[in-house]
Amino acid sequence: LKQTPRDALSASTVEWFPVLQGFYLETQRAFLGGWIRSLPEDTKERQLHWGPDPEFWKVIGDEILFTKELTDSHQLMNVLACWINAIDAARESIRKVDRRLDIKCTAWTAGFPLMNKEVALPRNFNIADAPVTDYFKEGGRLLNERYAKKANDAKIAVDYIGPSIDIGFRLCQFASARKFILSVGVAYILSQSNRKASDVRVTRFRYDGASVLKGVFGGIHYPIFWIDLAKPGDLALLEDKLTKPIECTSDDVHKYCDKFFDDASPYTFKPFIISQTENDLKEKPDNYEKDIENIKKNYGLEIIGDKASEKAAEEIGR
Repeated sequence: LKQTPRDALSASTVEWFPVLQGFYLETQRAFLGGWIRSLPEDTKERQLHWGPDPEFWKVIGDEILFTKELTDSHQLMNVLACWINAIDAARESIRKVDRRLDIKCTAWTAGFPLMNKEVALPRNFNIADAPVTDYFKEGGRLLNERYAKKANDAKIAVDYIGPSIDIGFRLCQFASARKFILSVGVAYILSQSNRKASDVRVTRFRYDGASVLKGVFGGIHYPIFWIDLAKPGDLALLEDKLTKPIECTSDDVHKYCDKFFDDASPYTFKPFIISQTENDLKEKPDNYEKDIENIKKNYGLEIIGDKASEKAAEEIGR
């Protein structure tokens, strides 16, 4: 739509912008609004199987991204069902403008703070501030400030970087209007859940083989799983009657992912969730506790060192 030939001096040269702005707004409204409407009245049920609300992450070109903290593995099924319903609504909205337009989706997981990291930046740069000499310490200070306040009130911008984030963006290339691409972590978590999905499409697994993703896991082949967003009456489903594609069972997907994580252990490990309610994904890597303690220790030394320096300066001043 953006590349359609037109008079460069005409006001219609930006006719695509309202469509894109509408896509952002309608997707956010449908997703976050649908999430709120789906929440159960029972507080315990809400905390367990829904957990923290999804949050808007950022816009990249014509992509809109959201994050969802998982405090229980069953929450993934609910949030993806909500997302699929939102996409149905957003798709209907943009197709009213132009039938050529459609939406593609990808979902992936990322664990923090070992494999992946949060990057913090102050939203208001002050040239009078002293230069940063310790980036580790400054990053911790900014994150402390951000999480000490409500996210919407803090003047700290946070982004995410790391191998899991890279994988998610690499997987986007395989998505289509029908194929909602899943990382192996998402497929693994979904396939082990025994709760009934609110949308059957969430568990309609398909597999497109494995591909090499640039810069991922040393070049080993990465599995391409997807869930089918086709709806009754779609041409794609009628075509399936002719081609007879095989739909994967949750059990087969889980066994494959389990073996994949074992074989790719130098680069990754099975997803796990640390919470009092999680019963399925509790197995942590052998070195996890040690690595976490080292992070705490290193950061603690930085803080203690600062306090010692401040105290010494105060003594000298007296």
